[in-house]
Amino acid sequence: MVASRANETPEHACVRLGDQRTRQAASRAAESPEQRQTRREDDRTSRSTSRAARWTFMEREGFQYDPTKNYDNHCQLYIGRMTEICSYCDALKWPGEAPGMCYSNGKVKLPSL
Repeated sequence: MVASRANETPEHACVRLGDQRTRQAASRAAESPEQRQTRREDDRTSRSTSRAARWTFMEREGFQYDPTKNYDNHCQLYIGRMTEICSYCDALKWPGEAPGMCYSNGKVKLPSL
């Protein structure tokens, strides 16, 4: 099915999705309030389980760091690039990072090494 969808034309996809919308609307119009409540509870449970499962790969990873894993390329772990440079010590910082995080915004003076 995935291969056939990858090869379908935009027009065919539009027709298929329109048909699906029609079938879905008819199905939901015919369901009772109890069925609707059950469906919604099942949907909530499914979404919750799916969200939790996305992060199981990181469970206890902070205690079992593996340097062979390429953590920085994982889409769920991306926190951006450090593109800002501290005006006090030339350290790299993230955009929007508080200026007081480094040298207390210039209040701390350390001797050069």
